[in-house]
Amino acid sequence: MAAFSLAAWLAAAARWWTLVVGLSALAVLSKETAVVLIGLIPLTVLIRPAWPWRRAVVAVGLGLAIAWILRALVLGPIVSPGGLNASRNPLVDAELLGRAIGATTVLRLAGQHLFWPVNLAPDYSPHAVPVGTVHDIVLVGLGLLAIGFWAWRSRGRVAIAVSLVILPLLPVSSIVVPIGAFYADRWLYLSAVGAAILVGEVLGTLRRPLTVAFAAVLIVLGAIQTWATLPAWRSNTALAARMVEATPRNGYAHFFQATAAAKEKQWGTVERALRAAWRDVTPGARGRVAFSLGSFIWHRDRDRALRWFRLANSYPDVLLVEGYRTFSRVLREAGDVNGAAWAAEQARQLQAVLNSRPGRGRSSLTP
Repeated sequence: MAAFSLAAWLAAAARWWTLVVGLSALAVLSKETAVVLIGLIPLTVLIRPAWPWRRAVVAVGLGLAIAWILRALVLGPIVSPGGLNASRNPLVDAELLGRAIGATTVLRLAGQHLFWPVNLAPDYSPHAVPVGTVHDIVLVGLGLLAIGFWAWRSRGRVAIAVSLVILPLLPVSSIVVPIGAFYADRWLYLSAVGAAILVGEVLGTLRRPLTVAFAAVLIVLGAIQTWATLPAWRSNTALAARMVEATPRNGYAHFFQATAAAKEKQWGTVERALRAAWRDVTPGARGRVAFSLGSFIWHRDRDRALRWFRLANSYPDVLLVEGYRTFSRVLREAGDVNGAAWAAEQARQLQAVLNSRPGRGRSSLTP
């Protein structure tokens, strides 16, 4: 996406309008955040005042329109509010002011990853990161004022670089409209280009020996940080362990650890992680955690498994129904005909509950 976007920018500067249309369409098909090209490309007028920015806007707009039409024809509706989940993005149900305050955390995480990535963690979900804290509001506010003043005084490349950093973050920060996720590293593709230009501008103000030395130190520190982080990506179990270490009270991290351990048949870790997930996960997800625990211990302790299944049934949802159906097929393939029939009946009863009473049940039971 970043490559297509930059190529569209260069094509616009060369006035190759047909190529601008095609590259803009490819950029937004690669990643939706490329829609900010409609605001980024005309900024070339800051360094080339005679540049025909109106034609550029028309060319980019045509490319984006073509891409969105193709996307809608292939994938269906572009906007699907029904799929938004407050457990993944707490800003979904917030008003405009609340989303703006919460977005300061998104901008703070983006700034940290772009300019000072010394505290990388494997999980940046809202369950692991406090949202909209006073610290974030003050830090982001002062940072925006300082970088805005620098861009206003410098104009030219600095203003374009600042726009490259900030504008791509606006569609995904939930300020304008809420989206399905709270934060993700993949949002930083275009912003990373702007950050690199800003770092280059700062280094360009230093004397050459200092510039070389400073750049060398940055490269060495970045390499050390990367080397220290790489072991977490050896396997899902290693990644899950790092997630739990970074956010020990994150129920979703424990649930991911249980899933990873199950694939390695580490049953002791599975049960321990699921119990921790039950303790820390949000109430809406407890049914799935209880179901997972019941299914894992079914063949070792059926009575205890049934207690967990009864607890799971007090949190009925569509995923739980599908879970019982899948569990029924697994048991049937394993030759457990009675267990398969029982699981299929649980799925039927839960589906009947969902059909007659929309929403999720709640329970305070703890096995």
